[in-house]
Amino acid sequence: MEIKAILVEDKSKMPAFLRSGFRVLFFAAGLGSSLLMLAWLLFFSGQINVEFNTHYWHAHEMIFGYTMAVIVGFLLTATQNWTKLKTTNGYPLLSLGIVWLIARVLLVMGNDYVFYQLIADLYFLVFSLLFITTPIIKAKNWQNLPIVFKLLIFTIADILFWYFRLHRKWTIPRYLHCLLYCSCAYFDDDTQTDSIFY
Repeated sequence: MEIKAILVEDKSKMPAFLRSGFRVLFFAAGLGSSLLMLAWLLFFSGQINVEFNTHYWHAHEMIFGYTMAVIVGFLLTATQNWTKLKTTNGYPLLSLGIVWLIARVLLVMGNDYVFYQLIADLYFLVFSLLFITTPIIKAKNWQNLPIVFKLLIFTIADILFWYFRLHRKWTIPRYLHCLLYCSCAYFDDDTQTDSIFY
């Protein structure tokens, strides 16, 4: 049975800010990175103390924080153009941005909040993966299916990071981060990038 693709036309009174993934998540990435730089400056000036390995916190936030917000924001918008099906918008999209910001704040609040940190971090990745994968499969847009597997790798890697953090095993995450940095560099190899933003 062939699934007919529905053109993406949003005629509701929804604010333009909430209609496309890149608007919400690019804004969140900019705001979040500013707050994280402030936290980093406060740490180095001795104004605040943290209870975890700052080297791995920085690496985690560069990969699973800022970089993933930008990648997901791009893909939520690009997938709509590739498939002519909606990914997400409105309050579900807003919730992604808010949860992403909450995860960034919780990560500097210490080990007492580690469970909430884990939940917020994985909520963002899992639901982003769901919103991007669903229209690609429905529209049978197989040429862009590799990005789903790449997002899945990042999600699994984040789960492993949290496992190692909870068990205080930091040797493996070092190699994990190196691998993911390389993955970020080649993330767009299998994607189309023409006329994404409109």
